Amino acid sequence: MISGAAITISASDVTLDMNRHVLDNSGATPPMGALGISAHRQKNVVVKNGALRGFYIAVALNDVSPFTISQGNVVDSIVAEARPELSEIAVADFGRMICLRNHEISTATVLHDFDEQYRRRAKLRRKAADRSLGGTVRRLRLDKGFRQKDFPGLTAKEIARIERGEVKKPHERTLSKIARCLGVSTQDISTY
Repeated sequence: MISGAAITISASDVTLDMNRHVLDNSGATPPMGALGISAHRQKNVVVKNGALRGFYIAVALNDVSPFTISQGNVVDSIVAEARPELSEIAVADFGRMICLRNHEISTATVLHDFDEQYRRRAKLRRKAADRSLGGTVRRLRLDKGFRQKDFPGLTAKEIARIERGEVKKPHERTLSKIARCLGVSTQDISTY
């Protein structure tokens, strides 16, 4: 449908539980004025637990001036999926940016938000690229197969704080204990 409402609620005190179903209008080209669910000038209308796809407006619970009739309406756990025209989508900056109408988002942001494996790989890359003292201690500790609690004379909490960068410049005694345990000299620890 390209206009009108797929579902019209014409009474007050109505609950529409979609029970995780999808109201799909993605075949309409273009859905210029199509409404998914409409309730005009009704009270206590609840729309919940579902998804609406391909509508110009997913849920319209509206009133007219002086806006005194529609009250107590609720939309809960509804996913509204717009269907953009392919001509409105562009990939820019050698695949690093996605552009939709007047909006831009980095592909890394999209992947980070929706792909758990991408987040894990990105976290590992950040840790591997960390050239701070804490990053160096972490890399050397993991290469040797040590746990944070395997440093005699130091607590696991102390090692964790150094690795996270909370302690930028540890005491010389602390640094020498770490270097000795890792099998490197104190002077060379920052070169790893």
